[in-house]
Amino acid sequence: MKALKLTVATLVLAVTACSPKTNLSKPNTPAPATESKSQQGEVNNKEAEKYVNSGIERGKKGDYQGAIADFTKAIEINPNYAIAYNNRGAIRSELKDYQGAIADLTKAIEVNPSYANAYYNRGIARRRLKDYQGAIADYTKAIEINPNLADAYHNRGLARAFSEDKAGAIADLQKSAELFEKQGRKAEAQKVLQIITRLKNL
Repeated sequence: MKALKLTVATLVLAVTACSPKTNLSKPNTPAPATESKSQQGEVNNKEAEKYVNSGIERGKKGDYQGAIADFTKAIEINPNYAIAYNNRGAIRSELKDYQGAIADLTKAIEVNPSYANAYYNRGIARRRLKDYQGAIADYTKAIEINPNLADAYHNRGLARAFSEDKAGAIADLQKSAELFEKQGRKAEAQKVLQIITRLKNL
C-alpha cells in the first residue's frame, strides 16, 4: 500500500508541474448584510475595497508582504469583509503559513458561509499540510456552492489520489477535465487527461 501511495504521489507531482494556485477574489458585491448601510459605512466599504484591490495588485507582482498589509488594513476598516480574509489567507498559503491561512479562510467562511473560493483556498492549505480528508471536505463544499469550479474537482481528485482513493480520484479528475474543456482551458484539460491515463495504469 505504501508503494502505491508513493507511485500515485510521484505520478501526480510529475504531471502537475506546479502546486495548485489559490484564488484571490475581487470586490464584486455591495456591503455585507451584517454591515450598516449608513453613509459612513459606505465610505468605509469603499476605502476597504481600495485596500483589497491594492492587495490583489501587490500579490500579482509577488509583493506578498505588501498584499498582506493591504488586506489587513481592509479588515481593520471592515472586520466583516470576507473577501479580505479570503485574499489574506490565500497569500499566507502561498507564503507557506498554512495555519495562518486556515485561520483567515475559516473567518471568511464564518462571515460568508456560501463563499466557494474560501472553501477552495482552505482546501489547498489543508492539502499542503497533508490533511487530505480536510481538503476533500473543503473542496466538496466549494463544489456544492459552485458546481462549475473545475479547479475544486481537480484538486479534490489529487487529494483523493494521495488518500489512495483511485476510483474517486479518477471520477473527480474526469469531471475537472470536462469543465476545463468547456471553459476553454484546453491545456489544463490535457494535463488532467494524462494524469487519468497514468492513474488507470497503476
